[in-house]
Amino acid sequence: QQMLAMKTMELYKTHKINPMSSCLPMLLQMPFLIGLYFIVRDGLSPHLNFLLYSFQSGIDLSIVQTEFFGLNLDIPNKILLPALVGIAQWFAMKLTFSIQKKRKADKENPDKAPAMAGQMQQMNKMMLWFMPVMIAVFTASFPAAVGIYWLTSTLFGIAQQKVVYWQMDRPKVRRVEK
Repeated sequence: QQMLAMKTMELYKTHKINPMSSCLPMLLQMPFLIGLYFIVRDGLSPHLNFLLYSFQSGIDLSIVQTEFFGLNLDIPNKILLPALVGIAQWFAMKLTFSIQKKRKADKENPDKAPAMAGQMQQMNKMMLWFMPVMIAVFTASFPAAVGIYWLTSTLFGIAQQKVVYWQMDRPKVRRVEK
């Protein structure tokens, strides 16, 4: 294990990779998630004016509209939003698993036991259906604001995956220096 960790760190150094760089987008997103959580948990009640910044103290929270495209963001949406989030999540997982399958077929590894590959494929197939249903159930139990956030972040994730896979599949062009 120690040798594996040393070789991994050596690989990071030679290719100038920072293993913590993927945490930055998550850290940038955290204040929004925390704010969304508190707004949804407590609502926009007029008695919560003390939570506003001092320059916003004159705002009357009772006039804030909590509807977005006909959805009340304070209460759970039981039909439309869970279905949309579940479908979007299914497409995201299907995209991920199909690309993994394609890449694995391109680099067939003879050392891997076929039983292990079959077990992994079965687990992926179960996850492809179980996770979107579970997330749809969660969406039905949370206020609609959380569901809309989940839907938009999943759609942006799908778009991001498509761009990354498109860039990976492009032929590599080497620049010849004179």
